[in-house]
Amino acid sequence: MPRFLIQIVVNLLTATIALMVAGAVIDGVTVRPAGIITAVAVFVIANALYSAAASPAISRTEPTATPR
Repeated sequence: MPRFLIQIVVNLLTATIALMVAGAVIDGVTVRPAGIITAVAVFVIANALYSAAASPAISRTEPTATPR
């Protein structure tokens, strides 16, 4: 569970920074605080749901170490 929460916090930070940089670098892009909050929330929630759903499938298909 702590790993999952750390992953969510990191995703929040990186998505926020990416949107702010895009707003500063790309001409004609206006970034409003409400837009950043909405976009980041949607992205992080979608990513968290995908990670939680895909994790069991990924762990089942991981190769196991075989002793030599």
